[in-house]
Amino acid sequence: MQACLHAGNISSSVSTIPSFGNCLLGMSSSAQYFIINANGLTASVVVDVPDGFEISSFSNKNFGSKPINVRAIANTVSNILIYVRATPNQLGLRNANINLSSVGSNSLSISVSCNGIGTNIPSNISTYYSGLNSLSGASLKTALFNKISSHTVISYANLWQYYASTDVFYDGKLWDIYSTNLSPPIANYAYPLITSQCGNYTGKEGDCYVREHSFPQSWFASAAPMVSDMFIIYPTDAKVNNIRSNDPYGEVAISTSASTPTQNGSKSGLNTFAFGGGFAGKAFEPIDEYKGDLARGYFYMATCYENLIAGWASNSNASVLFDSNSFPVFKPWKLALLIKWHNQDPISTKEINRNNAIYAVQNNRNPFIDSPQFVQRIWGGSLPSKPINTPQNITQTPTISGANMSIYLNWKSADGNRRIVVASANGKIKSAPLDGTEYNASTVFGQGDQIISGDFVVYNGTGSSVTVTNCNPNNTYYFKVYEYNGYKQTCTYLIPPNNSCSCN
Repeated sequence: MQACLHAGNISSSVSTIPSFGNCLLGMSSSAQYFIINANGLTASVVVDVPDGFEISSFSNKNFGSKPINVRAIANTVSNILIYVRATPNQLGLRNANINLSSVGSNSLSISVSCNGIGTNIPSNISTYYSGLNSLSGASLKTALFNKISSHTVISYANLWQYYASTDVFYDGKLWDIYSTNLSPPIANYAYPLITSQCGNYTGKEGDCYVREHSFPQSWFASAAPMVSDMFIIYPTDAKVNNIRSNDPYGEVAISTSASTPTQNGSKSGLNTFAFGGGFAGKAFEPIDEYKGDLARGYFYMATCYENLIAGWASNSNASVLFDSNSFPVFKPWKLALLIKWHNQDPISTKEINRNNAIYAVQNNRNPFIDSPQFVQRIWGGSLPSKPINTPQNITQTPTISGANMSIYLNWKSADGNRRIVVASANGKIKSAPLDGTEYNASTVFGQGDQIISGDFVVYNGTGSSVTVTNCNPNNTYYFKVYEYNGYKQTCTYLIPPNNSCSCN
């Protein structure tokens, strides 16, 4: 029997995407990518994603559970990156395939997997943040200090071994904030765990990694317990660590160092973040992916060591960012920058998993990862900006079983950190979510928060699909998707003119 011949040939850079590991229900993982090449095509390459995962042509926006059509140019697709992230909608392991196909060509399957988990705070510490609801400002910071300051102190030498549980990328290599990037530019090196360690180093990128104090130890005179606190010590490329030195983080327009931008895009140069007179000296700017992580580490330091930090301003170059007090701790320019970074780079699964792993070692947590609204409640500052774009291509698929109906809704997400879906069986959606309010959702129609009577929140998360149950086949259901940024009291919603759909 003659074998089937295809006019076109599709190939992928991988056959399996490394497992996304633990990922919260309703929250997306960080992205991974694969590369498509094809020739001899007579049609576009269709990339079809399984339930529980999302794809996009961009690393940080426009993710969705709908297929992507990769258009061929002169019958060819060349080095097209497709980004994948996990957004589990059920507990437990999920193994599936991304499928690539094109009319008249071969088909490919790429394996993906993740593990859906239900909470970001271990259940044995469910009362960790009890008694804080009525507090704000310095009083709230002191209350958090009393909860997190008496932690287990580990030795600086033992940090190496703990990185195997706190800073591991999906492929099993070291997750280095100064080299690991989720989109181009991507460093041409990756470190295996345990090996490739070194001390102070001035060679080239990719030779070895060190224990980087994102909050430089010269600012607290290398004193214990700060010197080995894992919340501010990351494994990073040694050369980039040397470039950064003990410069404060800032925003850099033009690199003044011959060695930057680094391979993942970090920069060293004069700070251009202007606020209240600001700081115009030498600064180091990490890539956007980690700015919120680092900001929340600084808020942690200001809280965990509030009994000491007022005395650090005289150390090294610390006077450029500390205000010689225990509250608000930071000079106006630095506080404004930290709040900006906290708002623009939301909590990631990387941070959540790292927070849990450090808790297992140090027996304390970073409260600004668990409850990011604490930043605004303590320091105030600007609210996150509203998203600019609305979700697109909202579609629904009903499934009827006897007297019950479920409705699968999916869409292409826009540029908000998160989104909610509102459903109504009493005519079109009449309400709009209120800024400063975060709504509890339930996929069981009628059990989530009501914005106004009859308008129920059925989804609140970072994904692009939801299955709504407990629907009546005799009713017509209306749905609307709202993008938003922020957390709880800092939520800012984009109210679209119309992006609703109906189902009956």
